[in-house]
Amino acid sequence: LYNLPISVNYELDLFFKNRLATRAQRKLTDAQLQRLASTQVSVAAETTRAYMDWLRYQARLATLRERLG
Repeated sequence: LYNLPISVNYELDLFFKNRLATRAQRKLTDAQLQRLASTQVSVAAETTRAYMDWLRYQARLATLRERLG
């Protein structure tokens, strides 16, 4: 016969400590994902604004070149 040492540990979650910790961690993760999404929107908006400014300056430059040249 073979003698295999097997050990199993259980922690009873009598006061929902583990469940509450998991729920709290989930909420933190959700908040971080919301901040990430908000940052992505802000970066996209600022990039679009900068590009629109650049186009506007290019149009002004073209107009000035036409008038001068």
